[in-house]
Order: sequence, then structure tokens, then C-alpha cells
Amino acid sequence: MANRRETLFGIDLRSLAAFRIGIGALLLTDLGMRATDLTAHYTDNGIVPRSLLDDRLRDSWRWSWHMLNGSAAFQAALFLVAAFAAAALMVGFRTRFATVVSWLLLVSLHARNPFIVNAGDVLLRVVLFWSVFLPLGAVWSIDHRYRPQAVPKNPTTSVASAAILLQVACMYWMTAYFKWHGVWLTPDGFRRVVELDSYAKPFAYQLLSFPDLLPWMGYGVLSLEICGPILAFSPFATKPIRLLVFVCFCLLHIGIELSLTVGLFSIISMLAWILFIPDIFWNRCNAKLPQHLPPTPSTTDRQRWIASTVNGFVLLIAIYVPIWNFATVRGGWLNRYQQTLSPFVELTGLRQKWNMFVAPPSSDGWYVAVARLKDGQTVDLLRDGSPADWRSFEKPVYAYRRFPNHRWRKFYRQLSQRHSDSMFPYICRFLGGRWNATHPESQRAKSVELHFMEPVESEAGEVPDSFMQQVLHEELFEPTASSFEQDSAP
Repeated sequence: MANRRETLFGIDLRSLAAFRIGIGALLLTDLGMRATDLTAHYTDNGIVPRSLLDDRLRDSWRWSWHMLNGSAAFQAALFLVAAFAAAALMVGFRTRFATVVSWLLLVSLHARNPFIVNAGDVLLRVVLFWSVFLPLGAVWSIDHRYRPQAVPKNPTTSVASAAILLQVACMYWMTAYFKWHGVWLTPDGFRRVVELDSYAKPFAYQLLSFPDLLPWMGYGVLSLEICGPILAFSPFATKPIRLLVFVCFCLLHIGIELSLTVGLFSIISMLAWILFIPDIFWNRCNAKLPQHLPPTPSTTDRQRWIASTVNGFVLLIAIYVPIWNFATVRGGWLNRYQQTLSPFVELTGLRQKWNMFVAPPSSDGWYVAVARLKDGQTVDLLRDGSPADWRSFEKPVYAYRRFPNHRWRKFYRQLSQRHSDSMFPYICRFLGGRWNATHPESQRAKSVELHFMEPVESEAGEVPDSFMQQVLHEELFEPTASSFEQDSAP
């Protein structure tokens, strides 16, 4: 029985180490990408000043150290601390402490600008939480090099190891459940996803050349999301089946990455599946495992008491998370439990809802920011200052290329879905201020108009061929160049 429990819910220490290295590298990559938009996304001179979020945070249990100060210097300091913690996690130095710091700073960062948080960010946040309770630094780490006596039994089996494996499975089951009641059960479901303007890459448009194949690809994705995690916990031939499931999901996410711009979602998903890699893979790779040294008798009782307390706490959380997930899809009487759990999941960053691409529209719109300059010219600030002519208002061939990175794409997509009127002035001020800070007096903007090209409703499943132009906001101003810090922007 114990061996079966280890096989199903245990994690090989080498898999944990590979996962740790990957997560640390991903955190550093994420911080580097976010740092290019530090002023735009995280300061009071950007598109989401703290005043815009005051009410949002005041009425919830969410918290953020990044909200303590709106200057670029303060945000840069927090980014630097997060980078040191991520680097320490990657090399396994003071691993537990580095994991806790990385998790706390990630929760804080996401709360500072929730408009650019996507499903990949949420998955990274929740697996980082569960990682706090796992021996990430047991092998292949600086900690192990200088404290070899701390190597735990392999595989490590605990409530936390079961919880993080089930968390990964839960993500796929929930997104499959959401899709089960929508357009994904029709032949047009997958086609609607790959032709979604703000996500689709050139490879996605190549897939449209195979209309007879697209429905089967959609059914295949849905089947894998349902059956793959179930097979990963198969009581028979568990290890070889897990290797096969790992390969299948890696191929799925490589396909998603080639077709759609989804930020870091594909990478973090593949990293999460590393946790399922069994010992037969590492043994075949001749990746030797340090010999397990049992704890000394003088510390056994204390360690058992700590382990029991931590396992009890983690077990309680592990019960809460599935209830929260089911409440997001079922509602009804589960809403009472969701409301009760809300403070805890917001404090810990465990809030999650896996409804990615559940009901994709047949098309989505795009934004145009028209600046009228002092010299009489009109330019589109979302097209690198190109003339604001008919090209600005024509549907772009590859809409995702209008954004320098996925954070900006997520922000503008959130904007179109939420119709956040209160945010429009800040966007215009930032775009106009950034332009004025880098151009001479004669070419400074006198006003900035934010337009949205909205697709006109058409027959179900048909791509609209006409769009309606909306003027969302006009900002009149002549800010000084010194009042804006230069940063990368859309």
C-alpha cells in the first residue's frame, strides 16, 4: 500500500530539482520581461496608477507590497529582491527561504497590476505556493552540497506532493469542464480559437488551410485535457504511462506556443509536468541520486511533530482548493463556501479559474491611439508614431504584432472585455506623455484620442467583415517631458 501511494503521489527528488531550476529560470525571465515596462505597468506615471486600484484592494483581502510606493525606484528595488530570490531558488541556495520570498513577491506583483495577469501567471503562482512545502533543494543544489545529511527519502511523498500533482491535473479538468458546455463541442470550436486575431500567430493561419482536420484537433485537445491527467494517476503501469502523458502534454503546449501568443503559459505548464517524471527516466539518463541518510534519533521526534503539523495545514488547504474550483463552475450552494474561502485564497494567491479559450468570439477588435501634434500631423501612438491614416483603422493581418509583448496584449484585451472607462484617461496620458518626452516642442501632442474598432455582430460562427469605430476618450494636455519616465510601451 505504501509503495502504491509513493508511486501515485510521490515525486522523484531529481524531478523536483529539475522543476526548481526551471521555475527559478522562468521567474528571472518573467522579471526581465516585466522590467522593460516597469514605469508603464507598475508606477503612478503608468497606465495603472495606485489610485485606480485603491477601491479594488480595499474591498478585498488582496495585498501588495508594490502598492506602498508608486515610484520607479521603489518598484525596481522590489524587482531586484525578487531577482535575487529567483536566482537563489534556481541554484538551490537557502531554497526554502528563497521559495517563500519568490512566492510572496509574485503574489504582491500580480496584485499590483491584475490587468496583465494571465493563466500562466496564475499557474506559476499556485505551484510556487505548493513548492514551499516540498524539498526542492534536496539534490542538485548548493544546499545539498554543504548539507548532504539533509537528503530525504526518494521519492518524497507527502500531502504537499499529492497536492501539487493534483493541482496540475485540476487545471486541465476544470478547463475541460468549462469547454464541455460551449462551442468546443461543435466543429467550429477549435477554428474559432486559432483565428482569434489578438492571439493567432502565422502558424495558426496555416492550420486554417486544413478545415477538415480542425474539428478533430479540437476534440483531441479536449480529450487529452480530460483523459491525460486521469492516466497520470493510473494504478497500473504508472511510470511508463506518466512518461507518455508527459510527452503528450509537452507536444500539446509546443503546438499552442507555435499557434497562439499565450505568454509564459506553455512553458510553466511543461515545467509543471516535470513533477510527474518517474525515476525510470532519470535512471536511464544515469542521473545518480545521493544516498539517503536518515535523521539522527535526537531530532526524529521533533521532525515528526513539525511534519505532522505542516501536513495537517497543507491537507486543509488541499481540500479547500478543489472546493474553490468546483464553485467557479457549478455555483449554487458552493458559492457559500467560495465566499468563506475567499479571504484565504486571496491572501495566499490561490485564487484560480481555468476558463481559458472557453467561448472564443469569432473575431475581436483593436485599439487606435490618435495623437494630434502641434505641427498639424496626426499619428497613431500604437503603431510607433506612424501616420494615423486608413491603415490604422484597417484590420491588422497579425493583430498580436501590434503589441511589444504579451503583457500589453493582455492589458488591451482585458480593457475591451471589461469596458473600464476609468482607465481610458490614464492610457491616453501615458501614451501622450511618453511621446512628448521624446519629441521636440513642435511635434508634441496637443491631444490623444483612444479609439476601439469593434466587430459588428454577424451570423453565428462567421468572421465579421465590418467594424464599428468608437471614440472611447479624448485627453487634452501638454505635459512636460520631465514628468514622464521613458519606458517601452506598445
